[in-house]
Amino acid sequence: MFELKIRAVGLDSVNRTPVLILQETTGSRILPLGIGRAEARAIVLVIQGTPHPRPISYDLVGNILEKTGINMELVVIVDLQEGVFYAEIDLRHGEKLLTMDSRPSDAIALSMRIETPVYVTENVAQQVMVEEEVLGAEGEDRMDEEER
Repeated sequence: MFELKIRAVGLDSVNRTPVLILQETTGSRILPLGIGRAEARAIVLVIQGTPHPRPISYDLVGNILEKTGINMELVVIVDLQEGVFYAEIDLRHGEKLLTMDSRPSDAIALSMRIETPVYVTENVAQQVMVEEEVLGAEGEDRMDEEER
């Protein structure tokens, strides 16, 4: 597995939909991940350090985990099937480990609030990760203020 960090939230240059740019922490490979606008907004709020006036879903789930003593240990992007990414969230409650299926964008939006690491399996990395130079200008296109 390779650990990832959030590099940016941008817009796909062709259809202007949000793209989460993840980068491996020990290298220069990039994983572009198409996400929804709501998930992009939730991630951008954390990147910018902007508190939401009321808890959004990710804040709520994070609060529930904290109050119930459940620790979110990690997020792993585990599969890619027919262009759809799959992720798992590992949760620990005492000695019990629970693995939950999740959309990567939801898992990452939650992980950013709880400061949980995000990984990608080697199999997925080999399929979709590209060197930083291949990304080109697309990685530089940030979400416009009115699109957040």
